Amino acid sequence: MTVSEAPNPKALPSVGNLLKDTFSFLSTHGALVYGYAGWLLVPILIILGASRLDKGVSEVITAVGSVALFALSLWAAGAITLAITELKRPDLYPKDSKGSVSELAWRRAPVLLWVGLLTGIIEGFGFLFLIVPGVLFMVWFAFAETEAILTGSGTFLSLEQSRARVRGQFLPVLLRLVAFSLMICLAVTVILVPIMASAGITDYTIIFTNPPAWLNAIINALQILIMPAIICYELHLYFALRTP
Repeated sequence: MTVSEAPNPKALPSVGNLLKDTFSFLSTHGALVYGYAGWLLVPILIILGASRLDKGVSEVITAVGSVALFALSLWAAGAITLAITELKRPDLYPKDSKGSVSELAWRRAPVLLWVGLLTGIIEGFGFLFLIVPGVLFMVWFAFAETEAILTGSGTFLSLEQSRARVRGQFLPVLLRLVAFSLMICLAVTVILVPIMASAGITDYTIIFTNPPAWLNAIINALQILIMPAIICYELHLYFALRTP
């Protein structure tokens, strides 16, 4: 697949239209995508239950559960992406796919892992040294994981393809990604702050450091609810970029 595509000057759907398409899809096919995301509850509940056991046993079970949660997260992201694409844009569904969505998602998991790690490192260093390179990398590689899942491309080719998709649409893509991210952050804040306040927690940085087991379970549950919406929103933006 070539990655040297011409600049893409067409108008993209507005944030409002992307949100409308996202929630319309989830209201119709929510059982499908949340069925995949729901599997993440298994390791989450195991980890939560382990917190009640002796320290040594708890640490072992928590470690195993965390690895399982990470692996299932990769699989769920791939499965949700494939399921949405199969329904919304079957022309973009992997042509060489064999087996079910679930099986293909497992086969895509290794490259998805490497693409996620590489983009995270690149964007992290970009934001660490200067804000502008971080923003550039964030937009250029916003769809690298999607490319890896749908095209089966390797790590570096997925990054190149993602950058080619947004050529000529940098600012529109940036604005749509940032707007949705801010909405997600606001929604999570509105939910978590009252819960933490009712429990007498005033140090909100504990979310990122060492949250108690019950709070961590709530955070993980929110992630399960939010993940399909994020994937669906970004996929609709990706589909618009792939529309001739």
